[in-house]
Amino acid sequence: MLGTGVHGSALSYGGFQNHIRGVHIVTGPGESWWIERGPVPWLAAATARTLANHVVLEADLFEATLVHLGGLGVVNAVLLEAVPGFVVDLVRVKHPLTAAAIAQLQAGDYAGFAREVWPPSRETPYYIEVILDPFHPYAGYRGDAHDALVTLFYKREPNRVVARLAALPDVPHEPTHEPLNLLGRALAAQPEQDLLLPLPQAVAWLVAQEFKPEPAPGVAPRQLTWGGANGPHVRQKILGWEIELYNAAYAIERAHLSTTLKTMLDAFHTHGGGHQVFTLRFVTKAAGLMAFTRFDDTVVINMDGLRTLNSADAARCVALALEREGIPFSQHWGKQGVITSTRVMRDFGMPSDPRSRAGRWRAARYRLLSPEMRGVVCSDALSAWGLA
Repeated sequence: MLGTGVHGSALSYGGFQNHIRGVHIVTGPGESWWIERGPVPWLAAATARTLANHVVLEADLFEATLVHLGGLGVVNAVLLEAVPGFVVDLVRVKHPLTAAAIAQLQAGDYAGFAREVWPPSRETPYYIEVILDPFHPYAGYRGDAHDALVTLFYKREPNRVVARLAALPDVPHEPTHEPLNLLGRALAAQPEQDLLLPLPQAVAWLVAQEFKPEPAPGVAPRQLTWGGANGPHVRQKILGWEIELYNAAYAIERAHLSTTLKTMLDAFHTHGGGHQVFTLRFVTKAAGLMAFTRFDDTVVINMDGLRTLNSADAARCVALALEREGIPFSQHWGKQGVITSTRVMRDFGMPSDPRSRAGRWRAARYRLLSPEMRGVVCSDALSAWGLA
């Protein structure tokens, strides 16, 4: 999570690394560093010195470690700042979208969007995820819209839920409703005679089969902890074989969502589309020099589905179309898009420029690692991107 900048879809938050207050990183035999942002330490200096022989409070060095890309050493421990316990009201809705609904999301009118898809809503959700069928995403794009699969969380503050948290039963978490898990469960549920690679258009249908709307009309939403509402990721198998899944993700500026989404959908269809759905998640700019969620208001558009040549081709076409139209975007470091040195330099600056984000990250690498260890803590990707 710290290596690639994992995010969620909390509307006013960045990525997982925003919780980090200190990092213990091992950089060689007998060499390790305790790094914080500073200037005021979170961990007492005496305690930090029991962990590491270098104790540093430096903003730039700390920002480099927050998305370390596996190139700064071995992260042995982190100091997390947690928030008081809370629960969420969980809502899952199947609802066809319009261009106006996409414009609401673009404008940050999350409360209005939530009322559109779930009329009982009277407040701004804490979390929004929207899964679209790319062949029929919203009304007016290539005909009628198929149902979008919308997940809403409404955060309930600690002073209202402390007693309830203590009383929550210890029950197994339900599987996550993320698109790849939905698809995996749908495929695993098919009879053996139907285990044929679905047509691209069938992937959205399969995902929708496992998406369970709730609550029923007139019923209050379930209240769950964060872990209970998200559930664990489950690797799905068919006949003992793991299902090969594909996931590329593009961070874009929310202010250009409508135009960018149409550009991506048009490119997706260039060669007949892939075996994928599109997923929209909404976050703010995340901490870390190399955080790919780098825009003040960011939408992450995932292409989730099966790992096929069609899916890879569709993702490549999408990235090329965004570049051709001059639309700023960044790709998730831990997923299956095509990251090149040119794209890294466009997003984060020249690695040779000490003022750029990439240059400052590489300077941190040279400071933390000896020349010998730079050869050990390396990868083909970091070398190709000019970061090693």
